[in-house]
Amino acid sequence: MGRTPKCVSCRVLRRACVLVMLTGLIFVTGMFFTGCFSAEDLELRTIEHDGLERTYYLHVPDTLEDASPVPLVIALHGLLETGALLAHVTEFNDVADDEQFIVAYPNGRFRRFTFERGAKLDDAGFVLSLIEDIAANYAVDRSRVYVTGSSNGGFLVYQLVCEHPEMFAAAAPVISALPEETAASYNSSLDMPMIIIHGTADPLILYDAQAVYAGSWRIFDVLSVPETVEFWARQNGCSLNPLVEDMPNTDPRDNTTATRATYLDNEGVPKVIHIKVHNGGHNWPGGNHRAPGFMIGPQSKDFSATEEIWEFFALHRRDVSGSAKKPSTR
Repeated sequence: MGRTPKCVSCRVLRRACVLVMLTGLIFVTGMFFTGCFSAEDLELRTIEHDGLERTYYLHVPDTLEDASPVPLVIALHGLLETGALLAHVTEFNDVADDEQFIVAYPNGRFRRFTFERGAKLDDAGFVLSLIEDIAANYAVDRSRVYVTGSSNGGFLVYQLVCEHPEMFAAAAPVISALPEETAASYNSSLDMPMIIIHGTADPLILYDAQAVYAGSWRIFDVLSVPETVEFWARQNGCSLNPLVEDMPNTDPRDNTTATRATYLDNEGVPKVIHIKVHNGGHNWPGGNHRAPGFMIGPQSKDFSATEEIWEFFALHRRDVSGSAKKPSTR
């Protein structure tokens, strides 16, 4: 957005460097999870995409009726994590059992996802392929396919909904921000309902910054979290004057509070929600994190991000006929 373009090779080098510089912190963080979760309620599936063998974990509720189409949630892990770890952190399987939907957890190659346009590894295409793989084996309600992701997975969420908005009924990036080049690729008249959850004390993806940094080195440009929220409010034809409410501070000991800003469209439908976690760090609110706060910031225990996400998802369906939204007058 008006900044001096960088050469492609420089961008690639800088993004490689951020992986190296952030890997130490995230690897140490990941050690706190070792041995703390089980994949026994997940099925590890393999598909081929772009000549590569790719894997994902799948959870299908035991009580699911085969003949009735059900929603599908795609959940994308963070850097150096796995789909099984994200299942443990988010407890999406429990919600899936209660609400009767399928949830899939793709595995990034080398425990990361690519989200850059023109990247050699097509992770967006991989996600689309695994949706087809699931739909070939289970009755998936195509009007109710959703995607969520944490951190690095959140960047891929943004790429998916910007490049393939017709595939998803709603999205939920957590502790992530919208890359500028991804925002520039969004050229659709379709709604994209969005719930965005982010902490103001996130030390890795800064709440108000317009770039992702490694130390003082600017790696790639993003919209700040407030700018990201406004971007999606405008795309969904929402009023830019949201309804703001304080969320219950159910655990004062976590040193966080949260507010929910709800953006309504012309018909009064909540199309964008932003949960701002005051003093929240780089973690999944209400999730099974064990890393200490001095490494990734405080974790909110006041609410479950997973439950908030599903409650939002349940409000939205994609018109599979492909009809476009009405142009916004705002």
